[in-house]
Amino acid sequence: MVNRIVFVILISALIPLNLLMTSCEDGSDPPDRERFLYTSSNDNQGNNIIVMSIEDDGSLVEIATVPTGGAGDAEDGDFDGQHSLFIIPGTNYLLAVNAGEQLGQTGIPDGNGSVSVFEINNTTGLLNRIDQNPLTPDIDNIDSGGVRPVSVYSAVINGRTFVLVGNQYHNPFYGGETREDGLSNVRPGDPTDAPANTTLRNITALEFNNGVLSTPRIMDTYDSGNNGGPSQVAFSPDASKVAVSTWGIPQFGEGITTNADVQMPSRIYIYDVSETVEGLDLINPRFFEMEGVAGSIGFSWAPMSNYVFVANFNLALVPQSFEDFGVTVLSTGVNPELLNNAEIPSEGDEVCWTLLSPDGTRLYTASFAANIVSFFEVTPPFELDLRQSFTRTEVPPADTKDMFVTSDGNYFYVSGALMSHTISIYDIDSEGLLTETAFSPYRVPSSHPNGVNVSPEEQAFLGLVGF
Repeated sequence: MVNRIVFVILISALIPLNLLMTSCEDGSDPPDRERFLYTSSNDNQGNNIIVMSIEDDGSLVEIATVPTGGAGDAEDGDFDGQHSLFIIPGTNYLLAVNAGEQLGQTGIPDGNGSVSVFEINNTTGLLNRIDQNPLTPDIDNIDSGGVRPVSVYSAVINGRTFVLVGNQYHNPFYGGETREDGLSNVRPGDPTDAPANTTLRNITALEFNNGVLSTPRIMDTYDSGNNGGPSQVAFSPDASKVAVSTWGIPQFGEGITTNADVQMPSRIYIYDVSETVEGLDLINPRFFEMEGVAGSIGFSWAPMSNYVFVANFNLALVPQSFEDFGVTVLSTGVNPELLNNAEIPSEGDEVCWTLLSPDGTRLYTASFAANIVSFFEVTPPFELDLRQSFTRTEVPPADTKDMFVTSDGNYFYVSGALMSHTISIYDIDSEGLLTETAFSPYRVPSSHPNGVNVSPEEQAFLGLVGF
């Protein structure tokens, strides 16, 4: 059952602009922009990558669904993470998290999630899954290192490619007027008086080499769960730092006024990166939190790696209002500090996802419940000017998640992940403003068998990337 009420915005997953990818298969010049778009079905019965071609006018055509070999987790209700799909820059390798529980797969403890690796055919956009365990006759994935992986990201450091995975575990919330009313949406078997204490809520690092992930090592755990599990993990552009957003423990429910004394705040963790012979180390951990601000999901690194833009959906209204903190800008130095904050128009305060242009001058955000897309002009270093905010058309409430912009800056896509199973399509003008196309939203055919939309418990798209 979907365990999110429709007027509450859940989690932002920001999808950054991917750099233009070149092929591992030949030496041909890359195209002017991405020609294929990918999302994942997150189906419990078997996660699939949905492959779409991007036509010359920006319209979409589904060309394939490719099994990941892992399980999705749509049946557990709506949950969120940014970078659930990630293309390793400069390559044609696609990484995909499988948020559901693996069972009976060699090398993966029962209940953990997994990561699939695909090679993208540069000509057709189709995917070939790469075996992560040559000791078995099957094509295997690799252990994510914890439960419910929702975010994956990579960086090259001294010629070595490292991959980070954020294992969320679960995302309970306070559904009553006080903490004594207990937690809602807990994982089966977990306590309701406090979040479960577990090392399966963590960040895991792996090394990537020629399509194979190896040497998994847990970088940090968020055992207590008092500030939630990871929503997103990402290296800074210069690969000197890593940021992790956590969900906190939000408070929401019908008739509930969000109270800072009840919810538990999200955190934005910052780590310095150290490379050793053994692999990657994350050192000098520090974090930012603000009482009254929870539900942090998507964030975007500034180009100079010195601050992050963060989306926050669960903002306390008492004992004081935090409506103005839908977007926060945080420093990432020794003592992370709040640099700026901005409000999305009132109907879209619960913002969840972010997408920042490579030059750092345009920030887009997406709000889940009210289907709001907003565009901020960023004046360096971190001034925010709201230029545009609108509601996606022809979709029901509680639907909007991941975003993607083509590298030529012409087309903008946003996922109708939960209720409509669509992709909305927009033209972008020279100032960054969005205009919806006549052929938007695109109803993904495999999610509408015989013209009938699948239920949110069957599919809840995760991730949106282009190649």
